[in-house]
Amino acid sequence: MPVEIALPGFGFDLAPFLMVDPSEPYKLKDAYSGIYKVLGIYRTQLNLDSHVAIADTLQSQPLWRYERVGEIKSGKAQATLYDIEGVEFALAKVSFPFPDNTPDKGYCYHIGDKFFALTGGGSGGSGGSGSLVRFSFPVDEYAESQIPAACAGGRVKSLEIEWRVKVDGFPCGAGTVNGIDNEGYILVSDPLGWLKGFKMGSLSGKKGYAALMAGSGYDGCGWEIVSINMFEEVVNVVDVVDTGDTIDVHFEKQRVWGHCDLPIYQIQTTDCGGYY
Repeated sequence: MPVEIALPGFGFDLAPFLMVDPSEPYKLKDAYSGIYKVLGIYRTQLNLDSHVAIADTLQSQPLWRYERVGEIKSGKAQATLYDIEGVEFALAKVSFPFPDNTPDKGYCYHIGDKFFALTGGGSGGSGGSGSLVRFSFPVDEYAESQIPAACAGGRVKSLEIEWRVKVDGFPCGAGTVNGIDNEGYILVSDPLGWLKGFKMGSLSGKKGYAALMAGSGYDGCGWEIVSINMFEEVVNVVDVVDTGDTIDVHFEKQRVWGHCDLPIYQIQTTDCGGYY
């Protein structure tokens, strides 16, 4: 559900998500992980230094990184929180559950008001299988003749499709990946709808992360997409100024999550009969 969120002091160069700042819980902070997806941003008419973001409250990026900084007491410890790109999110340290065999640093998943570590196959060697993978969509893997029926019109319409993707990496200590084939590919699903509405051709080469979740699939588990960067850069008109001598049209490059062409809105001109 798109909503407007006031962001005093923010510029146009926002990271793609918003998250409550643990240092200042009454404020939102932009990051590459978060609870709201930023769809766009504009300046207010009354204060050009104040911006308003259009955010989707139903789409989030729950995958983060963490590093323990304190002693473990009663199964909990303080940890520094980083977004998925590895940028430190807040100065305040987050209270984090640390059950036995939880790595001191790695990836974690945000659910409700808590963060849970995604553990791999141990702290060394080539042990078990990892529960997190970094993947990429093969270039030109899905030609027009191979578009699934659920992608009518060339756009992804269904959440039931399984995608064949290339495994690019997995956690330290993990020796294998569940369901990987001899060519290094796995099947991932998209129950959260990250890809819905995008054209098939736009998936080529895109990179993301998938987590191993209980359910149907290889060995009783299946890979689900938990993060993928589908942002595109577009040029928008942000202002038109009549200086008296010229009409200046101001443009900005903006990063958007999906877009489509809308019908042209025309305003009928009036013939002034030769008067200017």
